[in-house]
Amino acid sequence: MNWSIGMSMKSPRLSVFGALCLMTTGLACGGTPPPPPDSALIADPPPSDGSPGEGLSDMDRGIAYVKQEAWEEAKANFEKAIESMPKNGEARYYLAVTQLNLGDAAAAEVSFKQAVDLDPDLYLARAQLGALYAASEPPRCKEALEVLLPAIDAIPDKPEEKGLRADTESYVGFCLWDAKKYDEAAKHYESS
Repeated sequence: MNWSIGMSMKSPRLSVFGALCLMTTGLACGGTPPPPPDSALIADPPPSDGSPGEGLSDMDRGIAYVKQEAWEEAKANFEKAIESMPKNGEARYYLAVTQLNLGDAAAAEVSFKQAVDLDPDLYLARAQLGALYAASEPPRCKEALEVLLPAIDAIPDKPEEKGLRADTESYVGFCLWDAKKYDEAAKHYESS
């Protein structure tokens, strides 16, 4: 905040105008507005109306709920999006993420598989599915490797994807170690 706004130049005390600025949002005074309340959605598009592109607003609304970790609300919106767009792999991926966060790993596995089947380029869905397989009891490493190895090849070489790549390489290393392929495992662990 610019401290000269609302302050008397001759006195360090706040002027009446300055005090009002501090008590309000600060918009009229040149300050920064306060952040929206946590309960508000980041994006709240109108509900689907049956027009072309139907379901996209449900996706947007679901993603906004995911950002707020409102998993039940997100799940409901992704289910609506899937009804409107049954061949959309991304909607199934986000549904799987919400199911996983709601503690339903079995449903998440099914949704991640469907996402990969619908869109083989969804490397996030592959990585998540592989992690589920590798972390299961007992580990399902053969299945994990079938989805994790293509995921590694598909992950873009971007700084923001570094963590995903490292985690995926770790799971591959673990599964190769489990298969007693120690040299290959070491390479993936080193890459991670």
